[in-house]
Amino acid sequence: MRVGKNEIQKTSSQAVSCLVKIQRRWGRITTGSGTAPTLTDPRKPIELKTGKLNSQLSGLEAIIIHRGVGILLKLLMSEPVDFNLCVVIPASGTGERMCLPSPKQFCTVLDKPLITYTLHTFNSIPCVEQIIVTVSSQFIPLMRELIAENGFSRVTVVEGATTRHRSIYNGIKAIAKVCAQPDVVLIQDGVRVFADADFVKDIAVAAHKHGAAGVVRPLVSTVIAADAENFLEESLDRTKYRASEMPQAFRYEVIKSAYEKITDYDFDYGTECLHLALKYTGTMAYLLEGPNNLWKVTHKKDLYAVTGMLKEHFLTVLLDGEVHHSLEETVTKSIQKKGMRVLPHSGPKTQLHSVTGLVCFHSDPSIQNIQCKTLELISSIRTVRNSTSVPISSIAVVHIFNSKTNISRPYGEFVNTVQASAKMNKDVYTFCILYEPNGDYEDRLAEMTASLLWERNPVFSGQVFYIND
Repeated sequence: MRVGKNEIQKTSSQAVSCLVKIQRRWGRITTGSGTAPTLTDPRKPIELKTGKLNSQLSGLEAIIIHRGVGILLKLLMSEPVDFNLCVVIPASGTGERMCLPSPKQFCTVLDKPLITYTLHTFNSIPCVEQIIVTVSSQFIPLMRELIAENGFSRVTVVEGATTRHRSIYNGIKAIAKVCAQPDVVLIQDGVRVFADADFVKDIAVAAHKHGAAGVVRPLVSTVIAADAENFLEESLDRTKYRASEMPQAFRYEVIKSAYEKITDYDFDYGTECLHLALKYTGTMAYLLEGPNNLWKVTHKKDLYAVTGMLKEHFLTVLLDGEVHHSLEETVTKSIQKKGMRVLPHSGPKTQLHSVTGLVCFHSDPSIQNIQCKTLELISSIRTVRNSTSVPISSIAVVHIFNSKTNISRPYGEFVNTVQASAKMNKDVYTFCILYEPNGDYEDRLAEMTASLLWERNPVFSGQVFYIND
Protein backbone atom coordinates (compact mmCIF):
# COMPACT_ATOMS: atom_id res chain seq x y z
CA MET A 1 0.00 0.00 0.00
CA ARG A 2 1.70 3.20 -1.15
CA VAL A 3 0.49 6.53 0.21
CA GLY A 4 1.66 10.10 0.15
CA LYS A 5 2.84 12.57 2.72
CA ASN A 6 -0.46 13.41 4.35
CA GLU A 7 -1.96 10.10 5.31
CA ILE A 8 -1.66 6.40 5.75
CA GLN A 9 -4.93 5.01 4.61
CA LYS A 10 -7.31 2.86 6.59
CA THR A 11 -6.18 -0.46 7.89
CA SER A 12 -8.25 -3.62 8.06
CA SER A 13 -11.02 -4.84 10.32
CA GLN A 14 -9.19 -7.15 12.73
CA ALA A 15 -6.48 -6.60 15.26
CA VAL A 16 -3.46 -5.55 13.25
CA SER A 17 0.19 -4.91 13.52
CA CYS A 18 1.34 -1.86 11.60
CA LEU A 19 4.89 -2.07 10.32
CA VAL A 20 6.00 1.16 8.74
CA LYS A 21 8.70 1.18 6.12
CA ILE A 22 10.03 4.56 5.14
CA GLN A 23 11.96 4.98 1.94
CA ARG A 24 14.80 7.46 2.00
CA ARG A 25 13.45 9.54 4.87
CA TRP A 26 12.06 8.63 8.26
CA GLY A 27 9.76 10.63 10.48
CA ARG A 28 7.34 10.45 13.38
CA ILE A 29 3.84 9.13 12.71
CA THR A 30 0.86 10.79 14.37
CA THR A 31 -2.89 10.93 14.07
CA GLY A 32 -4.49 13.62 12.00
CA SER A 33 -4.63 15.91 15.02
CA GLY A 34 -0.89 15.75 15.49
CA THR A 35 -0.95 13.57 18.58
CA ALA A 36 0.66 10.17 19.06
CA PRO A 37 -1.57 7.27 18.01
CA THR A 38 -3.17 5.18 20.76
CA LEU A 39 -4.81 1.76 20.83
CA THR A 40 -8.59 1.93 21.04
CA ASP A 41 -10.78 -0.86 19.69
CA PRO A 42 -8.43 -3.17 17.71
CA ARG A 43 -11.35 -4.41 15.63
CA LYS A 44 -12.03 -1.00 14.15
CA PRO A 45 -10.03 0.58 11.33
CA ILE A 46 -7.74 3.48 12.16
CA GLU A 47 -6.42 6.39 10.16
CA LEU A 48 -2.94 7.77 10.61
CA LYS A 49 -1.27 10.88 9.24
CA THR A 50 2.19 12.38 9.25
CA GLY A 51 0.62 15.64 10.40
CA LYS A 52 2.79 18.75 10.31
CA LEU A 53 5.68 17.48 12.41
CA ASN A 54 8.13 17.30 9.56
CA SER A 55 7.75 19.07 6.27
CA GLN A 56 10.67 17.16 4.76
CA LEU A 57 8.87 13.82 4.74
CA SER A 58 8.03 12.36 1.36
CA GLY A 59 7.62 8.98 -0.27
CA LEU A 60 6.14 7.41 2.88
CA GLU A 61 5.18 3.79 2.37
CA ALA A 62 3.11 1.88 4.89
CA ILE A 63 2.89 -1.86 5.03
CA ILE A 64 -0.05 -3.08 7.11
CA ILE A 65 0.12 -6.65 8.33
CA HIS A 66 -2.58 -8.62 10.18
CA ARG A 67 -1.47 -10.39 13.33
CA GLY A 68 -4.57 -10.57 15.50
CA VAL A 69 -2.89 -9.17 18.60
CA GLY A 70 -3.84 -5.50 18.54
CA ILE A 71 -2.06 -2.54 16.98
CA LEU A 72 1.70 -2.27 17.12
CA LEU A 73 3.04 1.04 15.87
CA LYS A 74 6.74 1.54 15.52
CA LEU A 75 7.34 5.21 16.14
CA LEU A 76 10.40 6.25 14.23
CA MET A 77 12.62 9.09 15.38
CA SER A 78 11.61 12.53 14.21
CA GLU A 79 14.97 13.52 12.72
CA PRO A 80 14.96 12.41 9.05
CA VAL A 81 17.74 10.92 6.97
CA ASP A 82 17.52 13.59 4.29
CA PHE A 83 20.93 12.83 2.78
CA ASN A 84 22.57 10.11 0.71
CA LEU A 85 24.14 7.23 2.65
CA CYS A 86 26.52 4.59 1.29
CA VAL A 87 28.10 1.66 3.11
CA VAL A 88 31.60 0.21 2.64
CA ILE A 89 32.18 -3.31 3.98
CA PRO A 90 35.80 -4.55 3.97
CA ALA A 91 35.83 -8.35 3.71
CA SER A 92 39.28 -9.14 2.35
CA GLY A 93 40.78 -10.54 5.56
CA THR A 94 42.39 -13.97 5.73
CA GLY A 95 41.02 -14.87 9.18
CA GLU A 96 44.37 -16.13 10.52
CA ARG A 97 43.12 -16.20 14.13
CA MET A 98 40.25 -18.49 13.12
CA CYS A 99 42.65 -21.23 11.91
CA LEU A 100 40.17 -22.46 9.29
CA PRO A 101 40.70 -23.39 5.61
CA SER A 102 38.71 -20.40 4.33
CA PRO A 103 38.46 -16.81 5.62
CA LYS A 104 35.92 -16.43 8.42
CA GLN A 105 33.61 -14.22 6.36
CA PHE A 106 33.05 -17.20 4.06
CA CYS A 107 32.56 -19.78 6.82
CA THR A 108 29.19 -21.51 6.49
CA VAL A 109 26.65 -20.55 9.13
CA LEU A 110 23.11 -21.91 8.79
CA ASP A 111 23.81 -23.01 5.22
CA LYS A 112 25.21 -19.65 4.05
CA PRO A 113 28.54 -17.83 4.18
CA LEU A 114 28.73 -15.50 7.19
CA ILE A 115 29.13 -12.39 5.01
CA THR A 116 25.64 -13.04 3.61
CA TYR A 117 24.02 -11.99 6.88
CA THR A 118 25.98 -8.74 7.06
CA LEU A 119 24.97 -7.85 3.51
CA HIS A 120 21.36 -8.79 4.24
CA THR A 121 21.31 -6.46 7.24
CA PHE A 122 22.29 -3.38 5.24
CA ASN A 123 20.42 -4.35 2.08
CA SER A 124 17.27 -4.36 4.23
CA ILE A 125 17.75 -0.80 5.56
CA PRO A 126 15.73 1.61 3.38
CA CYS A 127 17.96 4.68 3.79
CA VAL A 128 21.09 2.92 2.46
CA GLU A 129 21.67 3.91 -1.16
CA GLN A 130 24.51 1.58 -2.11
CA ILE A 131 26.73 -1.05 -0.47
CA ILE A 132 30.33 -1.65 -1.56
CA VAL A 133 31.93 -4.89 -0.37
CA THR A 134 35.64 -5.46 -0.90
CA VAL A 135 37.01 -9.01 -1.16
CA SER A 136 40.21 -10.66 -2.29
CA SER A 137 40.40 -11.31 -6.03
CA GLN A 138 39.98 -15.09 -5.69
CA PHE A 139 36.65 -14.61 -3.88
CA ILE A 140 35.09 -12.09 -6.29
CA PRO A 141 33.26 -14.80 -8.34
CA LEU A 142 31.84 -16.32 -5.14
CA MET A 143 30.73 -12.93 -3.85
CA ARG A 144 29.00 -12.08 -7.12
CA GLU A 145 27.23 -15.41 -6.96
CA LEU A 146 26.03 -14.69 -3.42
CA ILE A 147 24.79 -11.24 -4.44
CA ALA A 148 22.79 -12.71 -7.32
CA GLU A 149 21.38 -15.65 -5.31
CA ASN A 150 20.14 -13.41 -2.52
CA GLY A 151 18.83 -10.57 -4.67
CA PHE A 152 21.09 -7.93 -3.12
CA SER A 153 20.30 -5.26 -5.70
CA ARG A 154 22.22 -2.50 -3.93
CA VAL A 155 25.46 -4.44 -3.36
CA THR A 156 28.56 -4.04 -5.56
CA VAL A 157 31.76 -6.06 -5.15
CA VAL A 158 35.22 -4.62 -5.75
CA GLU A 159 38.69 -6.05 -5.27
CA GLY A 160 40.19 -5.56 -1.83
CA ALA A 161 43.83 -5.24 -0.83
CA THR A 162 46.45 -6.68 1.51
CA THR A 163 45.49 -4.57 4.55
CA ARG A 164 42.22 -3.41 6.04
CA HIS A 165 42.74 0.30 5.38
CA ARG A 166 43.81 -0.27 1.77
CA SER A 167 40.67 -2.34 1.24
CA ILE A 168 38.49 0.39 2.74
CA TYR A 169 40.13 2.96 0.49
CA ASN A 170 39.42 0.77 -2.56
CA GLY A 171 35.78 0.72 -1.52
CA ILE A 172 35.64 4.50 -1.05
CA LYS A 173 37.22 5.08 -4.47
CA ALA A 174 34.65 2.73 -6.04
CA ILE A 175 31.67 4.69 -4.71
CA ALA A 176 31.86 7.29 -7.48
CA LYS A 177 31.57 4.52 -10.09
CA VAL A 178 28.29 3.06 -8.82
CA CYS A 179 26.28 5.96 -7.41
CA ALA A 180 26.10 9.70 -7.01
CA GLN A 181 28.47 11.24 -4.48
CA PRO A 182 27.08 10.39 -1.04
CA ASP A 183 26.88 12.77 1.88
CA VAL A 184 27.78 10.10 4.44
CA VAL A 185 29.82 6.89 4.20
CA LEU A 186 29.32 4.19 6.80
CA ILE A 187 32.03 1.55 7.34
CA GLN A 188 31.19 -1.87 8.75
CA ASP A 189 33.27 -5.03 9.16
CA GLY A 190 32.14 -7.97 7.06
CA VAL A 191 31.95 -10.25 10.11
CA ARG A 192 29.74 -8.03 12.24
CA VAL A 193 26.40 -9.38 11.15
CA PHE A 194 24.03 -7.35 13.34
CA ALA A 195 23.14 -3.69 12.96
CA ASP A 196 19.76 -2.30 13.93
CA ALA A 197 18.22 0.01 11.34
CA ASP A 198 17.41 2.69 13.91
CA PHE A 199 20.98 2.68 15.22
CA VAL A 200 22.41 2.90 11.69
CA LYS A 201 20.22 5.92 11.21
CA ASP A 202 21.43 7.46 14.49
CA ILE A 203 25.11 7.12 13.66
CA ALA A 204 24.61 8.36 10.09
CA VAL A 205 22.77 11.46 11.33
CA ALA A 206 25.52 12.09 13.90
CA ALA A 207 28.22 11.83 11.23
CA HIS A 208 26.31 14.17 8.92
CA LYS A 209 26.13 16.70 11.75
CA HIS A 210 29.63 16.37 13.25
CA GLY A 211 31.73 15.04 10.36
CA ALA A 212 32.43 11.67 11.96
CA ALA A 213 30.71 9.35 14.43
CA GLY A 214 31.72 6.14 16.16
CA VAL A 215 30.27 3.46 18.39
CA VAL A 216 31.60 2.62 21.83
CA ARG A 217 30.90 -0.07 24.40
CA PRO A 218 32.03 -0.40 28.03
CA LEU A 219 35.26 -2.30 28.59
CA VAL A 220 34.67 -5.74 30.06
CA SER A 221 38.29 -6.27 31.16
CA THR A 222 40.86 -4.00 32.74
CA VAL A 223 43.58 -2.72 30.38
CA ILE A 224 47.11 -2.88 31.72
CA ALA A 225 50.59 -2.00 30.44
CA ALA A 226 53.81 -3.91 31.06
CA ASP A 227 57.32 -2.50 31.26
CA ALA A 228 60.32 -3.66 29.22
CA GLU A 229 60.90 -6.58 31.60
CA ASN A 230 57.27 -7.68 31.48
CA PHE A 231 56.31 -6.39 34.93
CA LEU A 232 53.10 -4.46 35.52
CA GLU A 233 53.67 -0.79 34.86
CA GLU A 234 50.21 0.74 34.65
CA SER A 235 46.58 -0.23 35.08
CA LEU A 236 43.99 1.98 33.39
CA ASP A 237 40.73 2.93 35.07
CA ARG A 238 38.29 1.19 32.74
CA THR A 239 35.46 3.52 33.76
CA LYS A 240 37.27 6.28 31.85
CA TYR A 241 37.77 4.31 28.64
CA ARG A 242 35.57 2.62 26.06
CA ALA A 243 35.97 -0.11 23.47
CA SER A 244 35.64 1.15 19.92
CA GLU A 245 33.18 -0.85 17.82
CA MET A 246 31.66 -0.67 14.35
CA PRO A 247 29.91 0.67 12.34
CA GLN A 248 31.55 4.06 12.00
CA ALA A 249 30.27 6.86 9.80
CA PHE A 250 31.86 9.89 8.14
CA ARG A 251 31.02 12.72 5.85
CA TYR A 252 32.20 11.59 2.45
CA GLU A 253 34.70 14.43 2.01
CA VAL A 254 36.18 13.76 5.47
CA ILE A 255 36.95 10.07 5.04
CA LYS A 256 37.96 10.49 1.38
CA SER A 257 40.40 13.28 2.32
CA ALA A 258 41.84 11.25 5.21
CA TYR A 259 42.63 8.29 2.98
CA GLU A 260 44.11 10.51 0.29
CA LYS A 261 46.58 11.88 2.87
CA ILE A 262 47.33 8.67 4.77
CA THR A 263 50.92 7.41 5.11
CA ASP A 264 52.05 3.93 4.13
CA TYR A 265 52.65 3.17 7.80
CA ASP A 266 49.02 3.88 8.71
CA PHE A 267 47.86 2.02 5.61
CA ASP A 268 49.72 -1.06 6.81
CA TYR A 269 49.40 -0.87 10.60
CA GLY A 270 46.53 1.47 11.40
CA THR A 271 43.33 0.00 12.82
CA GLU A 272 41.09 2.90 13.80
CA CYS A 273 39.25 4.85 11.08
CA LEU A 274 38.08 7.49 13.56
CA HIS A 275 41.71 8.24 14.43
CA LEU A 276 42.58 8.66 10.75
CA ALA A 277 39.83 11.25 10.39
CA LEU A 278 41.18 13.11 13.42
CA LYS A 279 44.84 12.81 12.41
CA TYR A 280 44.52 13.82 8.77
CA THR A 281 41.49 16.12 8.69
CA GLY A 282 41.17 17.34 12.28
CA THR A 283 37.63 15.95 12.54
CA MET A 284 36.68 14.86 16.04
CA ALA A 285 34.23 11.99 16.04
CA TYR A 286 31.04 12.11 18.04
CA LEU A 287 30.72 8.88 20.07
CA LEU A 288 27.49 6.98 20.60
CA GLU A 289 26.90 4.21 23.11
CA GLY A 290 26.07 1.14 21.03
CA PRO A 291 23.96 -1.96 21.65
CA ASN A 292 25.57 -5.20 22.82
CA ASN A 293 25.20 -7.09 19.52
CA LEU A 294 27.87 -5.23 17.54
CA TRP A 295 30.68 -7.62 18.38
CA LYS A 296 32.95 -9.09 15.75
CA VAL A 297 33.35 -12.76 14.85
CA THR A 298 37.07 -13.29 15.49
CA HIS A 299 37.68 -16.77 16.90
CA LYS A 300 36.19 -20.17 16.15
CA LYS A 301 34.09 -20.04 19.32
CA ASP A 302 32.40 -16.91 17.96
CA LEU A 303 30.91 -18.96 15.12
CA TYR A 304 28.89 -20.94 17.66
CA ALA A 305 27.74 -17.76 19.35
CA VAL A 306 26.69 -16.05 16.12
CA THR A 307 24.86 -19.18 14.99
CA GLY A 308 22.75 -19.14 18.15
CA MET A 309 22.09 -15.41 17.88
CA LEU A 310 21.03 -15.72 14.24
CA LYS A 311 18.65 -18.52 15.17
CA GLU A 312 17.10 -16.43 17.94
CA HIS A 313 16.83 -13.48 15.57
CA PHE A 314 15.40 -15.19 12.50
CA LEU A 315 13.84 -18.58 13.29
CA THR A 316 10.05 -18.39 13.03
CA VAL A 317 7.83 -21.48 13.10
CA LEU A 318 4.37 -21.85 11.60
CA LEU A 319 1.98 -24.40 13.10
CA ASP A 320 -0.33 -25.99 10.56
CA GLY A 321 -3.10 -28.54 10.83
CA GLU A 322 -5.73 -29.43 13.38
CA VAL A 323 -4.67 -30.63 16.81
CA HIS A 324 -6.19 -30.46 20.26
CA HIS A 325 -5.40 -27.32 22.22
CA SER A 326 -3.32 -28.96 24.95
CA LEU A 327 -0.79 -30.45 22.52
CA GLU A 328 -0.55 -27.27 20.46
CA GLU A 329 0.08 -25.22 23.60
CA THR A 330 2.78 -27.61 24.84
CA VAL A 331 4.56 -27.64 21.47
CA THR A 332 4.34 -23.85 21.24
CA LYS A 333 5.89 -23.36 24.67
CA SER A 334 8.79 -25.70 23.90
CA ILE A 335 9.54 -23.91 20.64
CA GLN A 336 9.41 -20.51 22.32
CA LYS A 337 11.63 -21.74 25.15
CA LYS A 338 14.34 -22.42 22.57
CA GLY A 339 14.14 -18.78 21.48
CA MET A 340 12.05 -19.18 18.31
CA ARG A 341 8.88 -17.31 17.40
CA VAL A 342 5.66 -19.17 16.72
CA LEU A 343 2.83 -18.35 14.33
CA PRO A 344 -0.31 -20.31 15.31
CA HIS A 345 -2.18 -22.25 12.66
CA SER A 346 -5.37 -20.36 13.52
CA GLY A 347 -3.85 -16.97 12.72
CA PRO A 348 -3.61 -15.17 9.37
CA LYS A 349 -0.79 -16.19 7.05
CA THR A 350 0.49 -12.69 6.35
CA GLN A 351 3.93 -13.33 7.85
CA LEU A 352 4.84 -16.29 5.67
CA HIS A 353 7.89 -14.41 4.40
CA SER A 354 9.52 -14.81 7.83
CA VAL A 355 8.83 -18.55 8.25
CA THR A 356 11.88 -20.82 8.56
CA GLY A 357 10.18 -23.84 10.13
CA LEU A 358 6.89 -25.73 9.86
CA VAL A 359 5.09 -28.07 12.22
CA CYS A 360 2.42 -30.06 10.39
CA PHE A 361 -0.12 -31.91 12.52
CA HIS A 362 -1.74 -34.59 10.37
CA SER A 363 -5.27 -35.81 11.00
CA ASP A 364 -5.71 -37.40 7.58
CA PRO A 365 -4.88 -41.11 7.89
CA SER A 366 -3.42 -41.11 4.38
CA ILE A 367 0.34 -40.59 4.48
CA GLN A 368 0.31 -39.60 0.82
CA ASN A 369 -0.43 -36.01 1.80
CA ILE A 370 3.09 -35.50 3.23
CA GLN A 371 4.64 -34.51 -0.08
CA CYS A 372 1.65 -32.45 -1.23
CA LYS A 373 1.37 -30.58 2.05
CA THR A 374 5.08 -29.83 2.18
CA LEU A 375 5.21 -28.56 -1.39
CA GLU A 376 2.14 -26.40 -0.90
CA LEU A 377 3.45 -24.65 2.21
CA ILE A 378 7.02 -24.26 0.94
CA SER A 379 5.73 -22.76 -2.29
CA SER A 380 3.57 -20.28 -0.37
CA ILE A 381 6.50 -19.20 1.79
CA ARG A 382 8.95 -18.73 -1.07
CA THR A 383 6.43 -16.85 -3.17
CA VAL A 384 6.31 -14.00 -0.66
CA ARG A 385 10.02 -13.94 0.19
CA ASN A 386 12.33 -11.26 -1.18
CA SER A 387 15.81 -9.87 -0.54
CA THR A 388 14.70 -8.15 2.67
CA SER A 389 13.07 -11.27 4.11
CA VAL A 390 14.95 -13.70 6.34
CA PRO A 391 18.40 -14.59 4.94
CA ILE A 392 17.99 -18.24 5.99
CA SER A 393 16.83 -20.03 2.85
CA SER A 394 16.45 -23.54 4.27
CA ILE A 395 13.18 -24.60 5.88
CA ALA A 396 12.78 -27.29 8.54
CA VAL A 397 9.54 -29.26 8.40
CA VAL A 398 8.34 -31.55 11.20
CA HIS A 399 5.40 -33.84 10.36
CA ILE A 400 3.56 -35.19 13.41
CA PHE A 401 1.37 -38.31 13.27
CA ASN A 402 -0.63 -40.15 15.87
CA SER A 403 0.55 -43.72 15.25
CA LYS A 404 -2.74 -45.22 16.45
CA THR A 405 -5.01 -43.31 14.09
CA ASN A 406 -2.90 -42.05 11.19
CA ILE A 407 -0.90 -45.00 9.93
CA SER A 408 -3.04 -47.19 7.74
CA ARG A 409 -0.25 -48.62 5.59
CA PRO A 410 2.89 -50.67 6.31
CA TYR A 411 5.59 -48.89 8.31
CA GLY A 412 8.18 -49.43 5.59
CA GLU A 413 6.03 -47.65 3.05
CA PHE A 414 5.55 -44.79 5.50
CA VAL A 415 9.31 -44.42 5.97
CA ASN A 416 9.87 -44.49 2.21
CA THR A 417 7.34 -41.70 1.77
CA VAL A 418 9.09 -39.51 4.34
CA GLN A 419 12.51 -40.14 2.79
CA ALA A 420 11.18 -39.38 -0.70
CA SER A 421 9.78 -36.10 0.59
CA ALA A 422 13.17 -35.20 2.09
CA LYS A 423 14.94 -35.77 -1.24
CA MET A 424 12.63 -33.49 -3.20
CA ASN A 425 14.40 -30.29 -2.15
CA LYS A 426 17.86 -30.00 -0.63
CA ASP A 427 16.90 -26.76 1.16
CA VAL A 428 14.01 -28.43 2.99
CA TYR A 429 14.84 -30.60 5.99
CA THR A 430 12.00 -33.07 6.51
CA PHE A 431 11.49 -34.87 9.81
CA CYS A 432 8.64 -37.06 10.97
CA ILE A 433 7.50 -37.95 14.48
CA LEU A 434 5.15 -40.81 15.29
CA TYR A 435 3.69 -40.77 18.76
CA GLU A 436 1.41 -42.89 20.88
CA PRO A 437 -0.90 -40.73 23.00
CA ASN A 438 -0.15 -42.11 26.43
CA GLY A 439 1.98 -41.17 29.42
CA ASP A 440 3.89 -37.90 29.18
CA TYR A 441 3.99 -38.01 25.40
CA GLU A 442 3.06 -34.33 24.98
CA ASP A 443 6.18 -33.03 26.75
CA ARG A 444 8.47 -35.49 24.97
CA LEU A 445 6.87 -34.74 21.60
CA ALA A 446 7.16 -31.00 22.16
CA GLU A 447 10.82 -31.19 23.20
CA MET A 448 11.74 -33.35 20.21
CA THR A 449 9.89 -31.05 17.82
CA ALA A 450 11.60 -27.94 19.20
CA SER A 451 15.03 -29.59 19.06
CA LEU A 452 14.64 -30.66 15.44
CA LEU A 453 13.54 -27.14 14.45
CA TRP A 454 16.38 -25.51 16.37
CA GLU A 455 19.20 -27.82 15.33
CA ARG A 456 18.09 -28.00 11.67
CA ASN A 457 20.52 -30.87 11.11
CA PRO A 458 20.41 -32.07 7.49
CA VAL A 459 21.88 -35.42 8.58
CA PHE A 460 18.53 -36.31 10.14
CA SER A 461 16.41 -35.13 7.22
CA GLY A 462 14.17 -37.94 6.05
CA GLN A 463 14.24 -39.76 9.39
CA VAL A 464 11.22 -41.02 11.34
CA PHE A 465 11.24 -40.69 15.13
CA TYR A 466 8.99 -42.72 17.36
CA ILE A 467 7.68 -41.68 20.80
CA ASN A 468 6.26 -44.38 23.02
CA ASP A 469 5.87 -44.38 26.77
